[in-house]
Amino acid sequence: MLGIDPATNTLVQDPQARIRQAFLNIKLIAQSEGASLQDCVRLTVYISNLYRFASMVDKAQEELWGKPPYPPAP
Repeated sequence: MLGIDPATNTLVQDPQARIRQAFLNIKLIAQSEGASLQDCVRLTVYISNLYRFASMVDKAQEELWGKPPYPPAP
């Protein structure tokens, strides 16, 4: 899932906002089926630079899932 804004169909430029948008896109898909992010049982996140992006992923998860535990990643 990419951080594409469904309203404009363009990739969000800011890295933190792009990560958040990717999770929001997952949330939108889940809601379309009557589910929520809390129903997610497993999550795989691929990032190209662990040191640069890991804290951004953590921040987005904290904002959208609330407190841990978050869905496990392999």
